[in-house]
Amino acid sequence: LILSPELSSVPSVLGQILSEQFGPLPFMAPITRMKRKPSGQYLPTENREQVLGRRWAANAKERERIKKLNSCFSKLKSIVPLIPKDRKPSKVDMLKATTEYIRLLRLILEENGGVEVGAALTPAAGGWGALRAQLCIPLKCQKEGPSDSPGTGLPWV
Repeated sequence: LILSPELSSVPSVLGQILSEQFGPLPFMAPITRMKRKPSGQYLPTENREQVLGRRWAANAKERERIKKLNSCFSKLKSIVPLIPKDRKPSKVDMLKATTEYIRLLRLILEENGGVEVGAALTPAAGGWGALRAQLCIPLKCQKEGPSDSPGTGLPWV
């Protein structure tokens, strides 16, 4: 490989080789809002450190949310007996098995007189609390506290 004067720096040589082999290289998306000046020049409207700080905080919150969600799926996996144990089930498989398990529990309750056939088990009818009390299954995977979502009677996940 012969280096020409315009390709004397290593990064530009590497960039050229990579773009020849893999096509145009991806570039990072801008993280600051830009404002166009009358001269046509673009200048950032925000302090880069503030933008990076907000992005870092948002990423940390999202990681924490995903951890909590995965924790709830782990707890669900240990509670619901219909989830296959021979392989790692997907989240969709766990939700399907959980839905089927709830349907079976409802049938058992209906057959044994625990719930009237066709009775609404909805938050509006007050059915979730009754069903939770009858089954003695905690629906929260988090510590106790003000975690009920407003207006639904269901726990936040």
